[in-house]
Amino acid sequence: MSLTKYHSLINNQFVSRESEEGTTSQDELYIPVVNPCTEEVIGLITQASEEQVRSAVQSTVNAFEGWKNTPVSERAACLNKLADKMQENMEKLATLETQNNGKTYFESLADVDECCNTLRYYASLAGYVQKKLDGYTNEHHESEKHGLSNRIVFESVGPCVSILPFNYPLLLLMWKMGPAMITGCSCVFKPSEYTSLTTLVLGEYIKDIFPPGVINIVAGYGYKIGNLLTSDPRIKKVSFTGSLATGLKVSSSCTPNLTRCNLELGGKSPIICFEDCDIDLAVESIVGGIFANKGEICSATSRLLVHKSIYQSLMDKLVERTRKIVTGDSLFDKSVSHGAQVSKIQYDKVMNYIETAKKEGAICLVGGGRPEKAAAQDPTKGFFVAPTIFANVTEDMTIWKEEIFGPVLSVGVPFETEEEAIRMANNTEYGLAAAVMSGSDERLERVGRQLVVGSLWLNSSQPCLCQCPWPTRKKSGIAVELSTFGVDLFMEVKTIWKKL
Repeated sequence: MSLTKYHSLINNQFVSRESEEGTTSQDELYIPVVNPCTEEVIGLITQASEEQVRSAVQSTVNAFEGWKNTPVSERAACLNKLADKMQENMEKLATLETQNNGKTYFESLADVDECCNTLRYYASLAGYVQKKLDGYTNEHHESEKHGLSNRIVFESVGPCVSILPFNYPLLLLMWKMGPAMITGCSCVFKPSEYTSLTTLVLGEYIKDIFPPGVINIVAGYGYKIGNLLTSDPRIKKVSFTGSLATGLKVSSSCTPNLTRCNLELGGKSPIICFEDCDIDLAVESIVGGIFANKGEICSATSRLLVHKSIYQSLMDKLVERTRKIVTGDSLFDKSVSHGAQVSKIQYDKVMNYIETAKKEGAICLVGGGRPEKAAAQDPTKGFFVAPTIFANVTEDMTIWKEEIFGPVLSVGVPFETEEEAIRMANNTEYGLAAAVMSGSDERLERVGRQLVVGSLWLNSSQPCLCQCPWPTRKKSGIAVELSTFGVDLFMEVKTIWKKL
């Protein structure tokens, strides 16, 4: 049976490379779409050629002036139309997202629903954007003494590139598409080579809603086409979400042209449980914080710090709760709450970290490899990693320091004082997020304000809404995404002086 081929969207046309099939190898032309739960190849992604990538950039540049001058209300209407189309096709998109990414169908449904919310939220900011474009008089100056007035206006930054990760293919696309579109920026989107499927399928809706060139989508391996996009002097802004290592390369490629660049990178987030916390609430927060989306979350609370006096009781409940998690293919078994790692490469990476932890002396309390029997049609297939907890993890161990991006929780040596907990929590090169569990509001505030992170969760873990900013600290990135902060990233400031 022939496999469906999915092509890049350039200037509202899907562009194939089928004419090259006789002269170019299949590996050069296509990327197989692998279902992580079955290891079955379910489609082929056409790799954009260098010529097609340059064409996509040119299309984006050509479309910019027209889109920038399109009334903000019309730009908002396009976002709302796309949200409506996604809502109509929610089950289809969620199924494809699960088949391509390995997350559970329930998680995919929630993602698509939040995609719709995100698009509608940015559409609702049309008034905010219009006020920025119109500008305002700067009253905090002394220019009138010199016979001058001063006005501040904002303008669309220009043609953009957005490079996306594999963990939330559709949702993080909307994080970048919403603010770019409402501010009048045209954009080339490059999805992860592992999870391009739903983004390209979305192109079917996009081409019927947005003018040609406003949204272009190019698929391919990052190491082949990423630099072509980020180093192009015609691009005025690059927005990247992914690993620290790749983010540094993206930043470096932007430097020669001083291209505006915002990076949302990795994390090694702590969750601190004090002796006065609600243990049951803490356990649920820990489980959700590390095992949701099979641990493929940049903000995953992967380091657990527990007060010595409640350590054993909390750990007993945590291990018991973790053992109840059903790992497998949610499209085969509806009881599944934990899916497969996105790819064989990611699966091997997580397994290597698990083996390293064992060699370095960490104690595995639960998991530590493949599940004994995954809830799947063929339990021997699929990139499944059982939810894993390691105890006795010291601060010099690899799994305490490095981002694993998988369902592996590192439990540190129990602490006795606030100062000790804060020091251990901050002892990381990352600063994306942290959680604190306590029955004392004063302690939550006191400890939380000392943690060097962008997002702080008190008696909770992982809430994230498009209406609220998503800041980064330390090596977790540069810039603030989401909310009106995310909108401002796609605008430039101009100060206007006029003689009175």
